[in-house]
Amino acid sequence: MTSSEQRDPLYGEWNIGGFRIRWMQWGTGKPDLIGIHGFAASTRTWHLIAPQIIDQGKSMLSIGLPYHNGEDPETQPDLNIVRFAEALTGLLRSLGIQEVPVVAHSFGCRILSAAAIHDPALFSRLILVAPGGFHPKEDILFRLFRRQPLRFLLQQDWLMQKGLLRIAPDINPEKLIMMGKVFHKLTMSYPYTSPRALGLLPILSVYTGRTTLIMGRDDGMLPFGYHKKIARFFKDVRTVEIPMGGHVPMLRQPEAFFQVLADELEWTTS
Repeated sequence: MTSSEQRDPLYGEWNIGGFRIRWMQWGTGKPDLIGIHGFAASTRTWHLIAPQIIDQGKSMLSIGLPYHNGEDPETQPDLNIVRFAEALTGLLRSLGIQEVPVVAHSFGCRILSAAAIHDPALFSRLILVAPGGFHPKEDILFRLFRRQPLRFLLQQDWLMQKGLLRIAPDINPEKLIMMGKVFHKLTMSYPYTSPRALGLLPILSVYTGRTTLIMGRDDGMLPFGYHKKIARFFKDVRTVEIPMGGHVPMLRQPEAFFQVLADELEWTTS
């Protein structure tokens, strides 16, 4: 295999808990790192750090979220993160993927939280990037949008596009419409998408491995200072700040982000 071929990711799909889930892998063999992306993103979320991962002789498996497969979310089941996490951890063990570190971003941290509780020994280390599911304002938002008249507004494509543009200003119009539908489906799936509402946060302490929180001080969605409250739910945790990383430090500051990963995972870097 040539160097360029090694850098081209493998990709495919799995059925996990009734959801068609996309996956992508950089590098070959058993993954040295698992990634779970956030809302309105894709398995390509980690593509800017993938070359550095390959240069270290490592591989990364990126796992997609429910409803992020290009199909109409309304034709798919409601999401229960506990049941999905059970199916995901079962699949990984059946594939012989275990005792592997995992990095999750934003909404993906909701899935990771449920998975770490269900099967604490599966992941050797947790790395949570701008973690979703912890700040109370997220649940407040979902509860509000489940009620009229906000529920009606949620179904208006032009309003959803306007709101989502504040979160992801570079997203194309077609994807904006789809992500609006995804947000509507996630809202209708609440409270089963919320670690806080499901009472999972107080039992995250069953995970005794090392946890790292990666935060951007200039994150406009999750205040940097909230990391202290998130940290209370974990036994062995530390926080790393990436200056000017915003809500997506792996995209805004990929070199700094990779260096944090390499340090946390004790990979030798040149």
